[in-house]
Amino acid sequence: MKTTVSKIVCLVSSLVLLICFNVKISAQSSRCENYLNKAEDVYSSNPDSSFYYANLGLECALSKQDTILLAEAYSQFGRYYLLKSNLKLSENNLNKAQQFYIYLNNKAGLAHIYSLKSILQKRIHNYKESIRFIELSVELYQQLPKKNGLISGLLNLSNSYIGEKDTAKLKYTFLRLDTLYPIMSLHSRYYYLQNKARFFMLEKQYAKADSLLEQAFDIATKENMIDSRATITMVMGRNYRLMNKLKESEKILKQSEIICKESNLDHELVETYTELVETYKLMENYKLSLFYFETLSKIEKKIINLEKVNEIASLEKKLVETEKQKEIEGEKEKTNIEVGKNKKLIITLFLISALLFLSIYLYVRTQKLKNKIHEKSMLVQQKATELAARQKEILDSINYAKKIQYALLANKSFIDANLKSNFIFFKPKDIVSGDFYWATSRASAAGDLFYLAVCDSTGHGVPGAFMSLLSIGFLSEAINEKQIEKPNEVFNYVRSRLVNSVTGEGQKDGFDGILVCFNKTTGEITYASAYNKPILIEDGKIIELPTDKMPVGLGVRETSFTNFTITHKSNAKLYLYTDGYADQFGGEKGKKFKYKQLNDFILSNSDEQMQTQANKLAHNLTAWQGDLEQVDDICVIGINL
Repeated sequence: MKTTVSKIVCLVSSLVLLICFNVKISAQSSRCENYLNKAEDVYSSNPDSSFYYANLGLECALSKQDTILLAEAYSQFGRYYLLKSNLKLSENNLNKAQQFYIYLNNKAGLAHIYSLKSILQKRIHNYKESIRFIELSVELYQQLPKKNGLISGLLNLSNSYIGEKDTAKLKYTFLRLDTLYPIMSLHSRYYYLQNKARFFMLEKQYAKADSLLEQAFDIATKENMIDSRATITMVMGRNYRLMNKLKESEKILKQSEIICKESNLDHELVETYTELVETYKLMENYKLSLFYFETLSKIEKKIINLEKVNEIASLEKKLVETEKQKEIEGEKEKTNIEVGKNKKLIITLFLISALLFLSIYLYVRTQKLKNKIHEKSMLVQQKATELAARQKEILDSINYAKKIQYALLANKSFIDANLKSNFIFFKPKDIVSGDFYWATSRASAAGDLFYLAVCDSTGHGVPGAFMSLLSIGFLSEAINEKQIEKPNEVFNYVRSRLVNSVTGEGQKDGFDGILVCFNKTTGEITYASAYNKPILIEDGKIIELPTDKMPVGLGVRETSFTNFTITHKSNAKLYLYTDGYADQFGGEKGKKFKYKQLNDFILSNSDEQMQTQANKLAHNLTAWQGDLEQVDDICVIGINL
């Protein structure tokens, strides 16, 4: 009797714990959904931020085992990896999402997965499977009351027919899409205009195609659709080539290349390089044609090879077999229900008995394993202690390196002695920094000269710090030992030293930066600039000063740097900065701060005291960055001239 009572108490306790667990999980639902909704909202404009929020959503969904949210998270992962041309990870995540949507009988979700799988199959040139998936997607979307999914499916279907050059099916598909155009979102209208333009290109109606492509480009730009901007500029380049407007083709394809490289869009970059190969052939520039052909071949090998194709085909075969097996099991389950409902009761009682037996078994097993677990815990603790000690040694070394680096940076009192009114806002990403500011002075026949450099070395953290120390050494060598006076000649010398010292194997190490020379005797101000633009503010206006678009190091150009002269009024202020502040992600949409917003912020506070300006820059950065990680070293210096 006592044994029976104990079992009942154990069962009731388990049920209570289960209810409490479910209540706790429900409280987490809104947080998980917020992450995934945020990932969806920023996908078009910032895929990497979307991936960050999707990852938070997946962790949250896993913790509560919510199948609906897990399906959505894996779907977003599959789409992101497809964009980044990581087809293996894309296929794995899409398969997981598909399994959940089948289990949930979610037709809209399943149709979306089939649509993405169609694109994946097209990427590996399996056009037959691509069309099969998109037709499955359209079939499911037609069963749903909302038309958004049907529009997406028909657009993807038209894309597949373009690949097959099936103009008859394309005409029928666009007849259906024409009736849906008034209710399309801007994103859907973009794809409609792009695909219809490509259809006209197949029909050799290039003028009509050009008009539609311009409309699609305007939408992609307005909506900040990064991958779409890369694609539409590539298609515009192709259309110009087909119209034999080769200069226009080359120009727009170069724009596409820049967008692809900035966002790591390998698939779109391959398409762009393919068009450049053909354009340069027609221009009889066979050297550039061969260069882009070799480059796109390397990228294609990175994106996909035969082993990946076979692996995807194998995974797809296993998935089909699993689906068929589930269908068979579903039919058997229906048959069992029809045979008799009493079997459910028998099965339920059996499961309860098994659960009780399992609980007892696990309790006994747990007791036996306690000692082993304790031993393992002690071992883990010992390893953790050893790891912490090693980590402390490394951190101590890096902190000592920080002391060395800071000793070589310009001393604030030294700068104050030469520039009476100034501020320095310096915020490294890590303990040590790739950004640096440095100053020196010397007397010469031209007058009493004071030099100030603000630079951004290749990389950040420890590698960037090593580059900054080397660059400081070469700057000092040029000015103090070689007695070089003009800033442009100093940069020329340092570039030569860097190329000969650290770029022997072709790696592009060096820095971007500004070197300003203040002649305290004559009042003349000259400077040299590698990429980074100085800005001058006078009479409430911003003046962006000129720069040389090449680094101090190995680059495409190796011409001499320019020695610029700054002319200014008595109330002018000069600002020097690296790219870290403008490149910081943050704000409501997780976007970059950007240079225009930085310049406007500096202008709005330029009448404040110098230290007040530095404080406001720091406060604004903290507010903008929020919970996101600092992405780069930051250095901003302001000088009241």
